[in-house]
Amino acid sequence: MKTTIISKATLGVLAIASLLLTSCRSDGGFDYDHSALYLSGTEENPVVKFVVEDTPASYAVTVQSTEKVASDVNLTLAIDRAKVEEYNKTNKTNFFAIPEGAVELDNSQVTISEGNAISSAATVKVVSTEAFEEGATYMIPVTIQNVSGGMTDVIEGSRTIFLRVSRVINFAAV
Repeated sequence: MKTTIISKATLGVLAIASLLLTSCRSDGGFDYDHSALYLSGTEENPVVKFVVEDTPASYAVTVQSTEKVASDVNLTLAIDRAKVEEYNKTNKTNFFAIPEGAVELDNSQVTISEGNAISSAATVKVVSTEAFEEGATYMIPVTIQNVSGGMTDVIEGSRTIFLRVSRVINFAAV
């Protein structure tokens, strides 16, 4: 009886050890020396809530580096409405791209200055909600369109931030 328990325990330890050994990558796994860029706030989820209580409503968008940059990195951000359709197909959702004329992107040229790891801010402004349809949930996809300077690698999963517009509707109490 004791031998059976000991042999089962030994077998279990051997199974776990073999799983651990076979799951290790021969190239060392994560590349600690690799630097890349990403939009701030997309580390866990590319969809971020953007509360619009009144217009104009603003949201600051910045780009970060995984480490301090050795020389200036210049980036161009843009609102790419086509990304909403891609997101919907990939995630089986039904968001709507924000209507034309309802949003503006100020300071779309941002820079991560030498010795820093975060860029200057671009500002997304919802300037009108008149074209919004009742019951529709809108997204504003802001994406890294162009990179020049010292570092050019972008983490693809964090290239675009989707600002999910949450409207606050005020009405008089009875």
